Amino acid sequence: MVYIRNLCISEDMKRQAFTNLHGATMAHLTKALMEALMVPLPPLQEQQRIVSILDTFEASIQNLEAQMKQREKQYEYYRNKLLTFE
Repeated sequence: MVYIRNLCISEDMKRQAFTNLHGATMAHLTKALMEALMVPLPPLQEQQRIVSILDTFEASIQNLEAQMKQREKQYEYYRNKLLTFE
């Protein structure tokens, strides 16, 4: 299921969906258009490997975001110290 979620938010799937959208004022994706989407479905073991790689990337991104927040707090602390001449 995680594989399908990642697949649905991939750029390739978005591109396929947006090229098949119809409607002038409010675009919609019909059941027929959804059925026409090309969904790559490798064997379960390969799906699990792909999910594992994506999970590793996601964990790395979360770690980097946490580090950035920590650096921002440090920056604010030292900036305030400099501006107040403490």
